[in-house]
Amino acid sequence: RNMLRNKNFKYLDNDESKPKTLDYLSDEAENKLRFERVYTGLPVKLMLGGGIEYARYTNSTLAKVFLNGTVNDINYHTQLGLFGYQAFAQVSDEYLKNRLKLSLGISTVGNNFNDNMKDPLNQLSPRFSASYVLTDKWDLNANFGRYAMQPAYTSLGFKNAAGEYANRNEGVKYIFSNQAILGVEFRPKNNVRMTLEGFYKQYENYPLSVSDGSSLASKGTEYGQVGDEEVLSAGKGRAYGVEFFSKILEWNNLNVTTTYTFFRSEFTDKEGVYRPSSWDTKHLLNLIGSYKFPKNWNVSARWRFVGGAPYTPVDMDLSTNKAAWNITNRAYIDYSNFNSLRLPNAHQLDMRIDKEIYYKKWTLNLYADVQNVYNFKSRNAPIYTNKDVDGAVMDDPADPENRQRIRIIDAYSGTVLPTVGIIIKM
Repeated sequence: RNMLRNKNFKYLDNDESKPKTLDYLSDEAENKLRFERVYTGLPVKLMLGGGIEYARYTNSTLAKVFLNGTVNDINYHTQLGLFGYQAFAQVSDEYLKNRLKLSLGISTVGNNFNDNMKDPLNQLSPRFSASYVLTDKWDLNANFGRYAMQPAYTSLGFKNAAGEYANRNEGVKYIFSNQAILGVEFRPKNNVRMTLEGFYKQYENYPLSVSDGSSLASKGTEYGQVGDEEVLSAGKGRAYGVEFFSKILEWNNLNVTTTYTFFRSEFTDKEGVYRPSSWDTKHLLNLIGSYKFPKNWNVSARWRFVGGAPYTPVDMDLSTNKAAWNITNRAYIDYSNFNSLRLPNAHQLDMRIDKEIYYKKWTLNLYADVQNVYNFKSRNAPIYTNKDVDGAVMDDPADPENRQRIRIIDAYSGTVLPTVGIIIKM
């Protein structure tokens, strides 16, 4: 059993003496029973299993939104109960003197939200994996599979103005991810390991917002609760790339780990155009090294490099509208140019020195750590405000009653962070 509670509220102008523009409270409670059995006396290893669950989702929402030039109220209460099921089977075996390992499986899931989700045939998900030992130094690995994921409770439990479940129709389906991964591993020495892996993931039925046409995959907490709106399972997505990993242990007292990933992550909008997801940074590089000096001294360092994340410009026409601004007290993003801008790359160096002192029954570890050694300032998405440097709202002289001006503030983060500490090991 697990349970999650979400609560969010907001007052007009952040003034508690004024009416709330948002009052949101939701609970998700899941009760699950799962079983599996492994049969080892057969020509192949067979595993069968399944499970049932009951989920209860409650939601109380009072919110104001700006649609079609006017302020609209959203007020609904949800008490949604869902019965779900899962079933799976997997066979696996080893061949060629255990050098070749094969696994084949199939699974399905479902729930009683609508007829489409009830049918287990609609969620059939096969998968296959293989690994082959070429030599004592080379391995090959491959994985192919299809995976089903239930849409978020916030979408399933959303109600429209008529008090009906807006998404309880056959247009809302399970999200599917079709994945293919191919990799090779090389071990030239006992203390050296290298891997190279390529991956491709294709997403189907990803929920699209009916109101703004964007994929829920790229919406985060900065946009409020994700999914509490009318959606349609018509979005697609893809993520693909290559990853390199190497690890060298105890080479002249030196340990080095390198990880580099080049990838792309994109999802379609309502027009079917692929747009970068909010985590499409393209590059991820981590270099980690440590060196053991005499007398139990150790120095370690980590350098990280991350490509620039995409972000979305704001809708200036909507953001300068006072009635619209007062609902959220922030700028509105321009969904027609979703994630069309990109931040610069960012990097950071962290270093640490450790000294261990051994006693008969315990060990004293003294350390000093410095994060962001060279004080790199990473650029963030700009901050948009309707106030001047003195905190006064900047009225638009052409229409001071209804319009305002927007000031753009460059935003940066990153500072040198030193730490000293003591660790006692018994």
